[in-house]
Amino acid sequence: MIITLQRIYENSHTTIGLIYMPQGDVFTCLEDRRVKTDNITGQARIPKGCYEIKQRNFGRFYNAYKKRYGHDHVFEISNIPDFTDVLFHTGNSHRDTQGCVLIGYSVDLQQMIIGKSRQAYGHFYTCLNHLFHQQDAGEKLYIHII
Repeated sequence: MIITLQRIYENSHTTIGLIYMPQGDVFTCLEDRRVKTDNITGQARIPKGCYEIKQRNFGRFYNAYKKRYGHDHVFEISNIPDFTDVLFHTGNSHRDTQGCVLIGYSVDLQQMIIGKSRQAYGHFYTCLNHLFHQQDAGEKLYIHII
């Protein structure tokens, strides 16, 4: 099963996109603008491509989200060449990304921020959990970034 992240706008620091879920839900997202060749850890967006999404139950975000939301895992985008620890999480601007994908419901292109991130993340988490439970044994979940 595949979800799609379509990048739609960028400036010198920020990339804004839309995430399309198979169930029809749509989320805004925000990533850094830099590419990995800038060699700045935690401040680069991942390259276009198709990557597996896995459930992860360790790390700082896992611990924080387990405490804050009661989640028993976070979702990680894995198997990205030269990248590790790329998660979906809450935040509003490129300063919050830490190289990850932020989830939101709204976007302000003048300020290059997304809004209602905590609400959107809760819904996004539920959608991804549903997709994981729908899968046949051995089937994987992917994100296609275009």
